[in-house]
Amino acid sequence: MKRIALLLAVLVFFTFSGNVLAAKTEKAPDKVLTQLKSMINKGRFDDALSVADKALTARPSDSDVAYYKIEALMGLGRYKIAARDAMKWAARNPKNLEFRYLAGNAAFNLGLIPPALRNWSLLLKDREWCVAGCRACVRGLLATGKEAEARKLVETTIGRWKEPMPDLLRLRLNLTDSGPVGVKTAASLIKADPENKEEYEGLMRLYGEVGNDTLFKMDPIKSYPVKVPMKLKSERKSFSALVWGSMDTGTAEVTTTPSVVVTVSINDTRREWVTFDSGADTVLISPEWAEKLGLKEVASAEYIGLGAEGARKSGWVMLKKLAVGPVVFRNVPAMVLSKKEDYFKDIGGIIPVSLFRKQAVCLDRRHRKITVYPGGTSPSSVMGERSYRVKSLWVWGKPFIQVSLNGHQGKYCLLDTGAFATFLSREKAASIGIKGNSARYASQMTRGLSGTSSTAIADNVKMVIGRSAFNMRRVYVQDLGSGWGVDCWGLIGQKNVLTLMKLFFDYSNNTVAFCPAD
Repeated sequence: MKRIALLLAVLVFFTFSGNVLAAKTEKAPDKVLTQLKSMINKGRFDDALSVADKALTARPSDSDVAYYKIEALMGLGRYKIAARDAMKWAARNPKNLEFRYLAGNAAFNLGLIPPALRNWSLLLKDREWCVAGCRACVRGLLATGKEAEARKLVETTIGRWKEPMPDLLRLRLNLTDSGPVGVKTAASLIKADPENKEEYEGLMRLYGEVGNDTLFKMDPIKSYPVKVPMKLKSERKSFSALVWGSMDTGTAEVTTTPSVVVTVSINDTRREWVTFDSGADTVLISPEWAEKLGLKEVASAEYIGLGAEGARKSGWVMLKKLAVGPVVFRNVPAMVLSKKEDYFKDIGGIIPVSLFRKQAVCLDRRHRKITVYPGGTSPSSVMGERSYRVKSLWVWGKPFIQVSLNGHQGKYCLLDTGAFATFLSREKAASIGIKGNSARYASQMTRGLSGTSSTAIADNVKMVIGRSAFNMRRVYVQDLGSGWGVDCWGLIGQKNVLTLMKLFFDYSNNTVAFCPAD
């Protein structure tokens, strides 16, 4: 339940390093393996691939070196070759399950969920590998909106062991929406993992607030479609001690790019405007709003977003009733934003698009309309024949879609309605020849939930999304970190792309669709 979340979020829960769990059966010279491991850990994938190829020429049956070669291929984004090699070595070494794990990872990053699940499911009956396999399978199932199947798989895996590992219990706790199950699981974790007792006691209190009910329970909707009031809203923000092109420091007042905001009331109080954000996975509210409502924190939490200051401390509160326009949710966990934030002076917080996890949502920014439909609704029936679907994976409720960047296809980017513009990962963009132009543009700074960070600007970037091509003359390039749960190349934001399109989201049916705005 302690998710690291939100706007331009970096989710680390499912990040799992295969070389930590690898159980090697053949031994190469320690010096070579140490060198390969060091190169992989430092991100020197080209060098590691070269060393591994030379070592395999001398020892073609060395599965240790083959393992690191596949890791290097994965690091370089060469997933087709990595998948092919992993399957070849898995056939040669059926007891070496690390190759099945890598084959599943490669397939997942290609968007091939069924073969990924087939490989990962072979790990579930092995005690050493069952946690890694279960985490990976859950990631694959959630990526296509299959929450019920993910819960069932976790229960089946836990049932195999007389004393289930704490990691499996934590998986159950992250997935359950049941108050009683949450309380019981947190109590089990206190016994199984006493070092983290304080965290589990807090989560027990959080689930205890639900009683015998469920999280995110929605009041019945009498008829569809449902219109949710929205508008576009900017804020004035103070940026202090930034370094500008002249290298002077100072304070500046700027106006933000207009964000999509919707009306929200909590516990039947006065409505506030909050950001409607597909790049978020958790409800966040401002500390001022939480104080007005008299909400008490029941568990500690952290969130992380764009910026250099890293994770921010927060706390969980339970919202007994949250109304988004006419749509009412019950028992909604929320994090309270840091008091250091200057983001939410006029806006009360953030709600994720995935809050409507069982419905379909059409966002028409140009006409200022958000409309809710039953899950499974066809995008073309809502947006017309010009609409088209794009290949998507959802990681903890955030949609990642496949795009082409300067002719390089199959690159996943987070579709982030909360981002003011499009950002590309500095390291990944450089690997395909897209670099920030520091000579043409002065020093740039961007602001996110985790503070300010330096940003370069690339020009003449061509992004193709489905049937639409976007020739971008200014794209922000900066370090976006790792641990997204998928090989993320960037964030698709408002200014370059989303202001030009209608969007359609249907999480439980793994659907993201676009339609050019009128």
